[in-house]
Amino acid sequence: MELVIDLTNSNRYYDPHEFEKNKTCHYVKVACVGKDSPPDCVAVTRFVYEVGKFLSERSQRNSKGVILVHCTHGFNRTGAMIVHHLQRTRPWPKLNENIAEFAKARWSEDSSAVDGSNDINGSNATEGNEPSANQNIPPPCGIYKPEYLKSLFDSYLERRFRTTVDPELPAWKRKEYTSDAPPVEDSKVPEDDLFGASNPEYMYTKATSSAPRPGGGIPIGAIASDDSPSTSERITTTVGGNVDGSKMHHDDVLGQPVYEGQSREIKNVVLWLCGQEGSRFPGSQPVSLARDNMNELSKQSYHVTWKADGTRYMLLLMRDGVYLIDRKFTIRRVTLRCPAPLKTHGVTTHNATLLDGEMVVDDLPDGTQRRRFLAYDCVSVFGEKLIDKPFIERFDRIARQVIEPRNVFLADAGKSGAYDFSKEPFSVRRKDFAPLPGTAKFINEFIPKLTHECDGLIFQPSKARYENGTMRYVAFLSRKILLALYCVRRAQVWRFLVRSCEGFLIIPIRSTPQYVLIDPLDCLPIQKTDFYFQNPVPF
Repeated sequence: MELVIDLTNSNRYYDPHEFEKNKTCHYVKVACVGKDSPPDCVAVTRFVYEVGKFLSERSQRNSKGVILVHCTHGFNRTGAMIVHHLQRTRPWPKLNENIAEFAKARWSEDSSAVDGSNDINGSNATEGNEPSANQNIPPPCGIYKPEYLKSLFDSYLERRFRTTVDPELPAWKRKEYTSDAPPVEDSKVPEDDLFGASNPEYMYTKATSSAPRPGGGIPIGAIASDDSPSTSERITTTVGGNVDGSKMHHDDVLGQPVYEGQSREIKNVVLWLCGQEGSRFPGSQPVSLARDNMNELSKQSYHVTWKADGTRYMLLLMRDGVYLIDRKFTIRRVTLRCPAPLKTHGVTTHNATLLDGEMVVDDLPDGTQRRRFLAYDCVSVFGEKLIDKPFIERFDRIARQVIEPRNVFLADAGKSGAYDFSKEPFSVRRKDFAPLPGTAKFINEFIPKLTHECDGLIFQPSKARYENGTMRYVAFLSRKILLALYCVRRAQVWRFLVRSCEGFLIIPIRSTPQYVLIDPLDCLPIQKTDFYFQNPVPF
C-alpha cells in the first residue's frame, strides 16, 4: 500500500502519521461531508487528480503498490469517487457499467463485519476480499444511497438503465446502533467516549497527528474556492436556457471549479500545446485594421468572418473532461461529450484537443435563447500540435475531427436517449469563414441572419500559423467602423458594397447617387460626393 486517500469528514479515527512513518506510503485527505451529500466538484477533481498522479508515478518506477480509499463504511463516498475515477479515465464513459462494477467489487455480506475500505489498482476498482465460491453471497450492494446515484447520473447525463436500481439498505445498516453520521464536534464528545478525553491513546494521537484538520481554518467539508460547491454542482443552465428562467448572457460563469493542483496541470498542458512558456493566457489576439496596415490584405490570401460580441474562451478536450479557459487563465470544468472520429480512434473521447473560439448567446425569433461555442481555430488534436499548420488546415480539422463525430454521436443519442445533450451548458459549432473575394456577399447575406450582436469583421490569413499573443497579420475591423457602414442598413438588411481606396472605405449608399468616404482612423464621414462611381469593385 503506497497511498491512502481518506474521504471522512474528520481526522479523529486514526493518526495518519502511522501510514507515513516508514516513508513508503503517502496520506491524502479529501474531506467529504457524507451523509446525504455526495462529494462536491472540487473534491472529485482532486481525487481523480491524486489517483492519476499516483498511477503515473507508479508506472515510471515499475511499482505494484496500491491505493487504499476509505470513508466511514466504504460504500457511498468511496463508491462515488471510484465511479467518478472510472468515468473520467477510461476510453469511453459507461456509467451504468461502472456503478455495477463497483457494486460487484464492494459486496456486502450482512453476517460479516464491514471493513469500510476499498483500493484502486490500475484502472479498475479492486475486488477486496472476495468470499469463497461455496458461500451464500448476497446481491451486490455498492453505492446504496439514492442521492449519490442520482448525483452521478446528473453529472454525466447518461440514461439510467432499469437494472441500475437503488439497492436496499443493508441489514447491518438497519441496526439501531449503526450510523454513518460524521463525528460530533470535540466540545460535544462525552467524556467516556472512545474518542473523548478519557482515552489517553486517542488524545495522544490527536495531539501528535501530522495531518491538519481538513480545510485548515475553514469548516470541515468546505473547499478552498470562491465557488460554493452546492451551487456549482447543480445544473443552473443548459444549452437552451437557464433553469430558473432568467435571461442568458454570453459572459455567464459556466461550469465547475477544479482542484488547484489539477488547474496548474491543465494550464501547463495548454501552454505546451500552444508552444509557450510562462503563466499568461496563450491565445491569439488580432490587431486593429487601420491605414498603416490595410495594404496587408493585398499581400496574401485571406479569409473573413464576423467578430461576435461574445466571450473569448479556449476549449480543452481531455479524457477526464472538457475545460473552459478564459482570458484570465481561469479553468472550469463543463459537462460536454466529445467523441473522437470512430474510424481512426475507435470508441473513445478526445484527449489533448484544444480549440479557440468565443461563447455567444443567440436570441432566436421564437423568443428563446441558445448558448453556443463558436470554434474558429484548432491548436491541437489528440496532442498533435497544429500551431505550425496553415489556418485552412487547422480550420478543416475542427469540422472533420471534432464537430462531425460529435454530431453523429448526438444524433444517435437523440434517438436512443442514451445521453441527454439538452442539459449540456452549450452547443459547439464551427464558425463560418468566407474567402476575401466573398466579403460583400458575406456582409450582405450572412451577417444579417445572425441572432447575436456582431462586433466587427476579422480578416484571417489563409496560410498563417497560429500565433500566440498579438497576431500581426490578423486584422480586426472594429464595430466602431461598422457603425458608419450601418447608415445604409434598411429593413434589417445591409445593402452596400465595400472597396478599398488609398486607406479609405467607399460605401455606395442605397437608393441615392451618393457615396460616403469613411476614414478608418476616426470612423467619421469626412466627405460626401454627388458623382457616381460607375464600377464599384467589392473586396
